[in-house]
Amino acid sequence: MQLPVETPYNAKTTAQEVASHYDLTGKIMIVTGANTGLGKETARVLGGSGATVILTVRDKQVGLQVAQELSTSTGKDNFIVEELDLSSKPSIRAFAARINERYTQLDVLISNAGIMGVPKKLIDGLESQMAVNYLGHMLLSALLSPLLKKTQNARVITLTSIAHQISDINFDDFNCEKKDYIPMVAYGRSKTASSLLSIALHTRLQKYGVTCLAVHPGVIHETGLTRSMDEKGIAQIAAVAEGTDKTIASGAATSVWAALSEELQDKGGLYLEDCKVAELVEKPNFVSGVLPHALSVEIADQLWAQAEQWLGERLDIE
Repeated sequence: MQLPVETPYNAKTTAQEVASHYDLTGKIMIVTGANTGLGKETARVLGGSGATVILTVRDKQVGLQVAQELSTSTGKDNFIVEELDLSSKPSIRAFAARINERYTQLDVLISNAGIMGVPKKLIDGLESQMAVNYLGHMLLSALLSPLLKKTQNARVITLTSIAHQISDINFDDFNCEKKDYIPMVAYGRSKTASSLLSIALHTRLQKYGVTCLAVHPGVIHETGLTRSMDEKGIAQIAAVAEGTDKTIASGAATSVWAALSEELQDKGGLYLEDCKVAELVEKPNFVSGVLPHALSVEIADQLWAQAEQWLGERLDIE
């Protein structure tokens, strides 16, 4: 249930303001898609507070430049670059194997990377946004679960979106083949799946003390996430978000709050926005709140089972 928790923060709070209250020395954290936008800012403030932050990037040379930039801006030398392509199962497996071998703890996994509004494309037979935004992070989370389970009070933060209000899961047409392909509908479906991934992880990992939370960061035009969209699509998003859009600094705040807040410990399964627990709403408004279909344990488990079929293996992380 979306029960509220006490928080001194709001929609305008910045990630730096949240992180400034914590000394994260000795903590190990992973931020996927950390080379730009929300991921970069999230990594910056966590590393600036002392955490060792593993930046996952598709292009290692770009990642090394980002790590140097973050080190210069924070005065910290604790940013580690690792190559990871969430559209590639071999890349995910290789990354997870390296992390499991090198580290004895993983305090926070922030599944931040994503693609949005892309032209229709299949990755290993699956629509690309579902493949990256859901399946890639599902496999990554599962493969890192042994490390999470043996770390005290570990957390998994999965980024979702208000776009989950566009579409629930259509188990009969994952690849959008029965109707014309509409990129934003496919994106919305993938973000419903992201929220359901957090639910599925919560039900499987809560007994080990792992807190799993879904985060809607807000609508942020600076992230570059709309780079694959046409002008009409971008204009539609801008119109819906008018007056509520955020900066990268405020957009990253809810992820950082979810990763660090003592008030959220052992309160997994929640959908968060604006540094608070989102209200449960019954119909789409495309501004705030979470719809019931993004919180369903039954649908989350059904989707997990479907993902195991896509992967061709059972992922028993319990």
